[in-house]
Amino acid sequence: MRKIFSQREAGNFFSIILWVIQGDENRFRRPVFFEASFPASLHTIQPDVMKILEVRRHAKRFRPSEHLAQVGVTHARRVGETMGTFSLVISSTLPRAYETAIAMGFAVDRQEEWLSDYPDMIEEELPYPVTFAQYAQAARSDEQVEAYCRDQAQHWLSVVREISDGTAALLTSHGGVIEMGAIGCLLTGGNNDKNWRDVENYGDALSYCEGIRLEFDESRIVPVIDSSILRVIP
Repeated sequence: MRKIFSQREAGNFFSIILWVIQGDENRFRRPVFFEASFPASLHTIQPDVMKILEVRRHAKRFRPSEHLAQVGVTHARRVGETMGTFSLVISSTLPRAYETAIAMGFAVDRQEEWLSDYPDMIEEELPYPVTFAQYAQAARSDEQVEAYCRDQAQHWLSVVREISDGTAALLTSHGGVIEMGAIGCLLTGGNNDKNWRDVENYGDALSYCEGIRLEFDESRIVPVIDSSILRVIP
């Protein structure tokens, strides 16, 4: 049985797609996707105004292997079927991030080291996984964490500048890198209590294939105009 609920409100499209498969509990269950505050649809961008940056965590692997497990490939493939199109795709230099983009159905244009890891001192202070709120609190109290968040954000903004208006870019990366990059991007709007509260409301650390979608309007002083957390429940 498949249920789809959707609501159109104030020009924004809010949708919840819930897939329920009845029968044998051991059968593969399709993911549940939650998307919020995204105009029109996953595939539609307002022309000549917005650019979209979507950043996803890699799919599942089994340590110590550097490569995706088959369950991860299958999961990434199903998630990829729900995603839009991208004019630029960049992965980290680690195999699991590169393989995730391929499994999702997207050719990788290049790989970047800055998507691959964050400093050891941050891992020591904030051993993964931690919540968005914990990263945000650390960024408020630790200059090195804040500096990393802002540095990662500058890389993301440089990617946005590469693509044309009305198009989207995809980054595949890793837990911690994405959460802190998202915090850095949203803080371009100013170091104020509202922005910190917005970040802290993002919830738990990202799981496999989850991520964030950011909308940019570069004609504005503050280019990030909206954001959506992309949750996937296998």
